[in-house]
Amino acid sequence: MIKTIAPIFILKTRSFWLGILPLLLTGIDSLLSGVAAGGDGGPLVHLVAQILGYDPAAIRSFLLAITPVWGLILAQQRGGFAGGIPRPYTMNPAKERQIIEAIENGKTAFEAGKKIGKAVNAI
Repeated sequence: MIKTIAPIFILKTRSFWLGILPLLLTGIDSLLSGVAAGGDGGPLVHLVAQILGYDPAAIRSFLLAITPVWGLILAQQRGGFAGGIPRPYTMNPAKERQIIEAIENGKTAFEAGKKIGKAVNAI
């Protein structure tokens, strides 16, 4: 039997919300921090610092310190530790539905072919 792995819409995944997004936000903030006057953090750091009432430098150092954790979450969610084949991502939810329908239709056709084969062999 052929096993097909259907893609999943990326915004439905934990690896996006707990790995990719935080890494992107931290990376963008670090890039903007280098451009910002003072270099004590970019807009994300200043927003979080303002909301929580902490020093922007402390928030920036905390975000940079936990960045490897997000990388580990991403690796675990994508099957890096399990050794399995990770499910591919798609950026289009309609494509996900279309491929799942094609897989289901293929399974139905395969099962119908098996029934026809059994009927022919029985003759």
